[in-house]
Amino acid sequence: MALSKLSKYNWEKVLSKLPTVEAKRPALLLRSAVNEIVAESAKYGNKPAEVDFAAYKNKLKFTGATVDKLEALYKSRKSPGYFAQVPEFTVAKRQVTASVLERIVEARKQDIAELTAQLEGLSQLTISGETSVGELTDRFPEISRDIESDIKTHDWAGAKN
Repeated sequence: MALSKLSKYNWEKVLSKLPTVEAKRPALLLRSAVNEIVAESAKYGNKPAEVDFAAYKNKLKFTGATVDKLEALYKSRKSPGYFAQVPEFTVAKRQVTASVLERIVEARKQDIAELTAQLEGLSQLTISGETSVGELTDRFPEISRDIESDIKTHDWAGAKN
């Protein structure tokens, strides 16, 4: 049974591998939840013991006939069946939410693809020691034109005509 495996699980081994208190906190919370589930299962997991009507009949001699009636009532009872039904509004709301979330996920995937393409483009625009003059001219055409104009007119920086 899965619960017996959980109750025998070596939590100390897991906790010893976690370096910080912040990292141990979720594991401790999980261990606490597992212990609670195991305790509840031990308490409520087994079928309750049958009522011993014969013993009560002997103990309560003056009301023995009542015990017989109670036994007949007890054995004739039917436990109510429980069938969970989700209201139609909730079902529709969940479907709408799921479709909206799917559209959001698709939009985010497209955004990620576009941003990845932009990032690749930007990484190609980085200037390093291996960048050529032609690449700089392509990247900064205005500055390139100003430099060419200054060269043609012999307009050197700091020189006075």
